[in-house]
Amino acid sequence: GATLTVTNASGTSSRTTAGLVTISNVVPTANFTVSRQAPLCPGGTIKFTNTSLNCVSALAWSFPGGTPATSTDPNPTVTYPTAGTYTVTLTASNANGTSTPKTFTVQVQSATAQAIPFAEPFASGIPAGWSVLNPDNSLTWTSAPNTLRKDGTRGTVALMPFSPYAAVGQRDSLQSPTLNLTGTAAYLHFDLAYAPVTGVNDSLAVDVYRSCSSTLLGQVYLKSAATGLATTLPRDQTAYVPSATSQWRTEDVSLAAFLGQQVYLRFVAYNQYGNNLYLANVQVNASQPLATRTQADSPALQVYPNPLAGGTLLTLTLPQARGTASVRVIDAVGKLCSQTSLELSASTSVSTTLRSPTAAGLYTVLCQTADGQLYSRRFVVN
Repeated sequence: GATLTVTNASGTSSRTTAGLVTISNVVPTANFTVSRQAPLCPGGTIKFTNTSLNCVSALAWSFPGGTPATSTDPNPTVTYPTAGTYTVTLTASNANGTSTPKTFTVQVQSATAQAIPFAEPFASGIPAGWSVLNPDNSLTWTSAPNTLRKDGTRGTVALMPFSPYAAVGQRDSLQSPTLNLTGTAAYLHFDLAYAPVTGVNDSLAVDVYRSCSSTLLGQVYLKSAATGLATTLPRDQTAYVPSATSQWRTEDVSLAAFLGQQVYLRFVAYNQYGNNLYLANVQVNASQPLATRTQADSPALQVYPNPLAGGTLLTLTLPQARGTASVRVIDAVGKLCSQTSLELSASTSVSTTLRSPTAAGLYTVLCQTADGQLYSRRFVVN
């Protein structure tokens, strides 16, 4: 408390008030912001800004691989001369003790981009050269050993654990090394397994960035539980683990728009507290996706009229199957023209219409049902 005493010729008066001053016994909470989340090229710099709380009297920064390697400044700037992945640590202290360390991962990309063909199966986990962006330092991309894979073998794959992840709205990214997209063609291929929870809309996107920068060049893939991400039927009560090879699907994406550039990829998982998503066998190469090669049309999928004029309505009669199906239209080189999702029936054929592309050429409708089956039908726009 505090006491105030005043005196004049007539005498003295005092007043005491309790609880005016509280001496904190709280240990600090270490925290900071960074000037960039994007990977660096060797020689790049990052500024760290202290935002720690609770009567901080001293700071201790650790910057392995950086210059300086340590600092007590509140807002240091650090240079990273060599490619690699480095963990920044900050602790804050006062008379009551020292905080739990706050960490951040810095990725310094190699000045030499990896040539294509490039392949990463994640058979030994998430390797050096890849990095994970985990904004809330909670659940994020990790490795899942002894998982049944698309080829029927068991081994390690990458996992985004949506099932136990209650922090709805978080975006966690799995980031590739820098790739040099030389040549006349480039495609991204990856194996995916995901079971939704009914009414919950997790999603996966693939974004393309310019190397050593935060410049987003484009988004080449985006699917959610509502728009065809699922590779199998919903699992509402149990955490999903692939139990059959048919629960995997290979996704094929054209990277033609980025030919001649050095880029890196981010697989961005958007959490809505649904079910687990598995990723394996990431490849970037010049191999044309199977879906764009000459193939037999599927009798269970019908499209008409065929041929038709550009920009007019195309009617689709879809296969009989239970669950949500993804319907895509691709051109002759595999570029996605349109995409939608529809609820199918196991007992009757569902019909729908979509507007055909305006440019003349050969196109393919691809219908991927909830059980992983892929149906195709080609059509011609005059």
